[in-house]
Amino acid sequence: MSTILAIIACPQRVAQGQLAAEALRKAATQAGHQISIEIRNAQGVQGLLDGGYIAGADAAIVIAEGDADLARLGGKAAHSSSLEAVLADAAAVIGKALGAHAPATTLRIVAITSCPTGIAHTFMAAEGLTQARSSWATRSRSRPRARSARKTRSPPATSPMPIW
Repeated sequence: MSTILAIIACPQRVAQGQLAAEALRKAATQAGHQISIEIRNAQGVQGLLDGGYIAGADAAIVIAEGDADLARLGGKAAHSSSLEAVLADAAAVIGKALGAHAPATTLRIVAITSCPTGIAHTFMAAEGLTQARSSWATRSRSRPRARSARKTRSPPATSPMPIW
């Protein structure tokens, strides 16, 4: 669980700023993060962030079309975004903000599919993994391995079975 702070400074777009704040709250809660949001608009400042919370935050998101008073961040790296990006996909904005502060790592997944009863099942599973990887944030490659269920061949039905 991470602690995130967000500053939304959009003096002319009051309703969209409120909607963005709610979208960020919902996405952070669903991901198991704690978030505190300061909204600055023509009506004033709502949810003013104190210095202790700013210092202890793991990530900062700034959506600024006006004065966001970023000097209070004290040099803390902040992910800059727009209202449109937050309203389109708040979870992605949070992910980018947290990713900016995490070491860059690549997760590599290797999938081996094998079905002893049918080659078609193996290739169908490999195709499913290939299609699903487009939604993963990793690189993946699937290689189907077709294996026969029997190691030896049985004699044809027309040939007589030897009696021993």
